Amino acid sequence: GPRLGEIAPLVSNWFLPSNWLGLAVIWTLLKVLHEAGHAASAAKAGAPPREAGITLLYFAPLAYVDLSATWRLSSRTARIITALAGVYVELLVAAVALLAWSFTTNPVAHWWLANIVLLSGVNTLLFNLNPLARLDGYFVVADLCDEPNLGPRGRADLHRRLLRVLFGPH
Repeated sequence: GPRLGEIAPLVSNWFLPSNWLGLAVIWTLLKVLHEAGHAASAAKAGAPPREAGITLLYFAPLAYVDLSATWRLSSRTARIITALAGVYVELLVAAVALLAWSFTTNPVAHWWLANIVLLSGVNTLLFNLNPLARLDGYFVVADLCDEPNLGPRGRADLHRRLLRVLFGPH
């Protein structure tokens, strides 16, 4: 079977224009599945999305679901599970693609399955779980901190730390 070291050459070819359309299709499908995971989880928790559609995020069209109703759920665990449901779906897709990749010897299948693994695994871990962007990780951290908006708290903490650095502890 293939070795994990075979992914390295893929990265050098990843951004070639000949690969863009395929990557865009894979990414779009992953994001639709990601949002469907959120929607299914929210509906199961009793807070179905009020709206779903397409939006522009970071200059790219993306599927979205409105999960604002989940903030009314009394269970913090249900809110966090719903916030992470898209990540679960993408990591499941990555795992299935990696498993399929390990059982095939077709180079074209290797290429596209590796792209799926990279896009679904790396993308969701680097972007969706990043608590500094208002994506899934942000909402999990906000819920864990009992803060619906982390901005004021973060700015106050930064201000306090800057004062301490500039003027010492007081």
